[in-house]
Amino acid sequence: MNGWNRLFVVAAVVWALVAPFLLIAENNKPAERLFSLCSDAAYHLYGSSSSSQLDMDRYRAEEAKCSATLVRGLVGLPEMLGAMIGAGDWKLGAVAWGFILIPLALLWIVARSVARVVLGSPQDSDDDHTPHSANNAYVDSLLNRHRFNGTGPSDSEPFQQLGCCQVRRTDFTFVRFWKHRRGL
Repeated sequence: MNGWNRLFVVAAVVWALVAPFLLIAENNKPAERLFSLCSDAAYHLYGSSSSSQLDMDRYRAEEAKCSATLVRGLVGLPEMLGAMIGAGDWKLGAVAWGFILIPLALLWIVARSVARVVLGSPQDSDDDHTPHSANNAYVDSLLNRHRFNGTGPSDSEPFQQLGCCQVRRTDFTFVRFWKHRRGL
């Protein structure tokens, strides 16, 4: 796995861990706003010293109603995770999975598109999936020439100088493996 793939995996794991908490916070905002409005209205009507109907008992009763409404409207982590595994509200679970997966899919699509534009072609688009995608024909000719001449890399030589480039023994082994597997 190359560095960009590792970076994407790390970003995906971090997003998958953080996204439910962000969704909970966004999902609870309307209930918190409603509580704030309800509490402010109760304070201005019954709890403020400047109100015409100053009644602290009524204010506490209205505040308790506001708190009960808030508690009913809040979504916690257990409810969110339960919805995500299908044990709770299926609409909330679908939104949660969409909130997690859609940004990851968009990130992957954008990253692949940018890589195609910047690099010219995707890494795995060549036919035989060798590590030498830029110069497959040249490496194949070198590999065949050294294989038939008996000058391929030995176990004692970790690196072999071939024309313009230095090729590791593992690269030859990988190319041979794929050539054998594809019947070439």
